[in-house]
Amino acid sequence: MTNPYAPPSASAGAVQSLTSLQVVGRRCDRCRARVATVLEGTGCVACERVFHLRCLAEPDTCPICDRSMSALERAAEDAEAEAAQRSIRRGRLLVLCALVPYILIRTTLTIAAAATSPLPTTLASVAIEVALLWKVWRGSGDARRVLGLLCALSAALSALVLFDGPRNDTPILVASLASSGFAFCVFVFSEDARSFLLFRAASRDGGSAHR
Repeated sequence: MTNPYAPPSASAGAVQSLTSLQVVGRRCDRCRARVATVLEGTGCVACERVFHLRCLAEPDTCPICDRSMSALERAAEDAEAEAAQRSIRRGRLLVLCALVPYILIRTTLTIAAAATSPLPTTLASVAIEVALLWKVWRGSGDARRVLGLLCALSAALSALVLFDGPRNDTPILVASLASSGFAFCVFVFSEDARSFLLFRAASRDGGSAHR
């Protein structure tokens, strides 16, 4: 079975899985007749050939490469699952590397702005950001896209202020530009981060279903 958390590139170079090998509707490599149903046909994921079961001398042996088709399928699924797990681990690291600096910089900017902003406005802003970050970590796709947009806006504003001229807070603005830009790339473009957050969402939904 194809792993739903694997990004499009996760199984590149691996043996094709039987779930992605089209069997029904293709012509049997032996008799050239079309396979009408999945129950009457099978396929070799290594040779990418399809056969009627009735056309095979041994139902599990590929007549082209002479290997066990079920063993090849299991090997393909194992390789795909391992690729998906590697992608999830990379995604976890990327998400943490994006969130931690972003949170630290945003906290610093919020503290600096608290001196001039009304307290209710500051508290409301903090509550919204905390809720958004929590939903992202929980795997919400909508929250991830919103955070990606906010990171892009934050990076753009930091760049505009920096280009406007020298300031006393230039180091924090540079850090904000770097952290927001990196977080934007992670949440918008990284397939590994998307795989990890999908995994988080599926784990959360599965856990809720069992409670």
